[in-house]
Amino acid sequence: MFNYIYLIFISLFSFSFQSCSQGKNFCVLCELYTDLCKKCESDLFKPDLKGGCEGAKKCIKDYNYCLECSSTNYTCDKCVEDYYPDNNGGCAKIENCEVSENGECKMCIENYALIYQGQPYLECVSMDTEELLNCEEYDIYGHCLKCKENYYMNAGDKKCSNTQNCLYSTKGICDMCESDFYLDKSNTTNHLCISNNEQNDFWKCAISNNGLICDECLEPYFLSKVNKRCVVSNYCEVGEKGIGKCYKCLPAYTLTEDKFSCVKSSNCISGYGYNDKCKICKDGFYNNLIDGYCYSNQEDNDQKYCLTFNEKCEECLEYYYLGEDSKCSTSRNCSESYLGNCTKCIENYFLGKLDNKCTTIKNCSKSDFNYYCEECDDGFFVFGYDQCVNDNDFEGKYKNCKIVPYTSQLCSECKNGFYLDETDYKCHDNTMDNFYKCSRVIKNTEGTKVCDGCESPYYLGAEDLKCTLTQGCAESTKDSKVCTKCISGLCLNHIKDNICQESSYLDKEEENEICYRCKDTATQESKCDQCQEGYTRSGAGFCVDESLCDKREGGNCVQCKQNLVIEQDTKSYCLNYQYGCMESIEGCLRCDDFYNPNNCTECFKGYYLDEDFYFCNECQEGCDSCSDWLNCGACKEEEGYYTIKEASSKDSYDAECGYCGDGCKVCTDDLDCEICYSGYFLNNKNSENRMRCSQCSVWCEECFDESYCLKCMEGYKLVLSGDSVICEYNRNETDTRIFESYES
Repeated sequence: MFNYIYLIFISLFSFSFQSCSQGKNFCVLCELYTDLCKKCESDLFKPDLKGGCEGAKKCIKDYNYCLECSSTNYTCDKCVEDYYPDNNGGCAKIENCEVSENGECKMCIENYALIYQGQPYLECVSMDTEELLNCEEYDIYGHCLKCKENYYMNAGDKKCSNTQNCLYSTKGICDMCESDFYLDKSNTTNHLCISNNEQNDFWKCAISNNGLICDECLEPYFLSKVNKRCVVSNYCEVGEKGIGKCYKCLPAYTLTEDKFSCVKSSNCISGYGYNDKCKICKDGFYNNLIDGYCYSNQEDNDQKYCLTFNEKCEECLEYYYLGEDSKCSTSRNCSESYLGNCTKCIENYFLGKLDNKCTTIKNCSKSDFNYYCEECDDGFFVFGYDQCVNDNDFEGKYKNCKIVPYTSQLCSECKNGFYLDETDYKCHDNTMDNFYKCSRVIKNTEGTKVCDGCESPYYLGAEDLKCTLTQGCAESTKDSKVCTKCISGLCLNHIKDNICQESSYLDKEEENEICYRCKDTATQESKCDQCQEGYTRSGAGFCVDESLCDKREGGNCVQCKQNLVIEQDTKSYCLNYQYGCMESIEGCLRCDDFYNPNNCTECFKGYYLDEDFYFCNECQEGCDSCSDWLNCGACKEEEGYYTIKEASSKDSYDAECGYCGDGCKVCTDDLDCEICYSGYFLNNKNSENRMRCSQCSVWCEECFDESYCLKCMEGYKLVLSGDSVICEYNRNETDTRIFESYES
């Protein structure tokens, strides 16, 4: 049995090595079972594990071109002519050496460098290797120190390439640029590294194969599928220029509110660029971290008022708190809740009957944000802020009282349905006509008791001192239910519940932003009598933006500005979308599809129609008309852009547009501006001595130069400060002085 195992071991051991052969590899006798050499030809050798022999001493005289070994017999001290000691105890020949001395190469032949490359002697290495190509100066270890003229040292691999700001190269041609540059490969023999931090089509680009569009983005950015711009989202179809935002997502994806992400969930503000999940949902929705969708947190279920959900609610909306049951309620220290209201508190806390909050104060019905008691249960009053005391303990002294402070120990506020008479600090019924819904009664200077405050939601009349439901009311009917006169500056709206407001005119959306003055008669229908600056009163009594209409007749608009249409019901104002569409569609001029009234069939100027999805996409920046995002027909001249190349024909879309520069409105090229936008002035004080637009001083709307303002923004006034005219906040809007001295 032992011999059998031994033979198996020997056979496996022999299989791992080369066969021993007598007379070869300095072996004169082989082992029978192991197939290893048993005896070498002299004491200079010893058996190895490969079936042969190796030198017992590393250096062997007259072996491997060695003439003399060192005293340790590990290195050769003297080699035959043109050979040099190596790391293996022998000698090797240095190829391509032109001049040698004392066994060392002193100079290589042309186009070879003398460097160390793993041996104890200097070798001659070709200058055409990757490390030394185009190198002018180098150290003895083959590291390039200086590149040849018109070549640049790469920041990454330290090689010489023909491209500035290169990171890595192959055979002198750049393969990858530094992170702030993209690789332009349009010239196959001379790649360029161009800045990718400009707000243009190559923002955060890594590689452009043709120099016209980006083909690969830096991490963690992604290439938009249509216009090839680098964006944050992996599912973007059309990207915006130079900021990472997406203009349009792929079908089945929704653009988030911040425009940085395309997600599968609607109602999303911000998402993750690398996947389709939402990160932050809109108000009224919670984020499900499992599927990345936004779900309503206003519905009557366990996720009501939840903000973040992961199998269970993990975070609640502001002013809501996560209870022990992983539900959100208005109370801290809640154990169980239902639809936002706490139903059970944790140990040692009491549930308020009115506000469903948990407090340490027993018999407290309602507490404030700091959980101090505001109102006690029936039969109790708040004593100080942290006790609910039974009013029966004081023989009716505090009957119907709500709050008694520690300091005065007099009633300071009564319960609803009662007013506090500050002559005796007792609570009295407020359902009577004289003090109807009054909360506090005082004596005036004539000694007469009058109401000085009302219980919610009533307001104190400014003149008759009665409580009414109308805010801003001066006088009301005897029963205080209907306002009959408003305070100065407000008008009484007889059409809408006799409320007091700045204007009696309300538009269709019930907004009141543009009417300046109203008529206040009970017999005339409430319409605007005068409009604010910039608005015109239409024949129908509307205040409409006069800047949108080109021509008016009889108060009605008969011709709108370009890209706007007349509202068809009143013909009073202009719309930015065609009346035939069921809803406002950005850029849409007309919806002609009877069966699909939200399918746009014609777009405004500056937009092009997506015929697959029937909506309008905006042309690229600076383009006034286009057939798609990439092909422009005309440029937005006099709007900050100029024409580099006009379209070849009226129906062609091969125009090229250029950006005039910051603040410039009209230019013929990007070198000189002709007209600046408001807030800028023409200035040729620059290194190129060109006409550029410089920004006026802060809060200045029009200026001569940076130190002399001509007109300030609204709410600011011109002041003289030394030799400069600047703008400062106008604390007195009635001040008509143009200049006043500025003292710091």
